[in-house]
Amino acid sequence: MLSGIRAARRRERIASAEAMARFLGERAALVTQKTVIGYCNARTSLPLSELMRDKPFADAFEQSRWRAFAAVLEDMFVVAEGRLRPAAASDAGRLVAPLVSRFRAVLSKDAADGIGADERHAAGERLKARLEVAQSGPECLAGDIARVSGARVYEAMPIHERFRRLDRDSIIAGVQFLMVGMAGEFDRGLDAPRIVADLLGRGTSAPSPAAR
Repeated sequence: MLSGIRAARRRERIASAEAMARFLGERAALVTQKTVIGYCNARTSLPLSELMRDKPFADAFEQSRWRAFAAVLEDMFVVAEGRLRPAAASDAGRLVAPLVSRFRAVLSKDAADGIGADERHAAGERLKARLEVAQSGPECLAGDIARVSGARVYEAMPIHERFRRLDRDSIIAGVQFLMVGMAGEFDRGLDAPRIVADLLGRGTSAPSPAAR
């Protein structure tokens, strides 16, 4: 998962469903790394290499990072749906199924070692329900959406709750901050009409002026 993160932070053109899914997967991994590893380091004052020598912690950490990744990725797909919906216009409802399919594909590719098939299926069903609810109202802010994954990242942390219970708000705020940054990066490279055309099988069209 984490090996897929791109070191260079640059404007990335996102003009296909595949490029969008890759972008969201990479940024979900980045948010997970910064949040989970950063918190463990800060809370214990030890580097991860030292912490991983303790097998119970190492096992808990592996479970934590996969669950956190799935939670953050789910929120990122919710953000993406809101950005794509205007370009889909009257076909917005048709975005749900292909977005869920892409989400499941990312989990199957990047998180299969840590998330079983049943859990991946459940995650897809949860995203489907969230997208259907989201389409009944205006687009939500990325920071508000990230409250969901922030809370789930907190629950997944490999630190006993009695030591982390006072840190819940700061963990959620950290995920929100990173999610807002991701949303801005997504917006700068996004070609929504082309992604929507790809997702809905409309064929390709010329890139929008903003994406050139």
